[in-house]
Amino acid sequence: MELTGKLYSVGNINNVSVTFRKRSFVIEYRNPTDGAKWRQYAQFELTQADVLEIDKHQIGDDITITFEIKGNKYDRDGEERIFTSLHAMKIEGAVKDIGGAISDPRLLDDDMGVPNIPRA
Repeated sequence: MELTGKLYSVGNINNVSVTFRKRSFVIEYRNPTDGAKWRQYAQFELTQADVLEIDKHQIGDDITITFEIKGNKYDRDGEERIFTSLHAMKIEGAVKDIGGAISDPRLLDDDMGVPNIPRA
């Protein structure tokens, strides 16, 4: 699944244990099913080494998140509880076409934004 919106906020890295860490971030988007009238907010989760991926983007940047829905259930004090998270697998920045600039992010070098045109 994919969702595009503006980066709204980024949380701190949470070291859950010695071997597991996670981080959340929120995007603001408009839902096309309601005519894009209302602002919507979705919180995503990054885990392990991926927690640093969001640092490539700034608050207010347009980004596209490829994600999966993860859910689990557990019992606490005899009561079944279910939780769901949106696990971000890939984050891409939207590249705007300004005055002939390259607008396809696959054609930009990751480090300097220099054209990286594939050779035939």
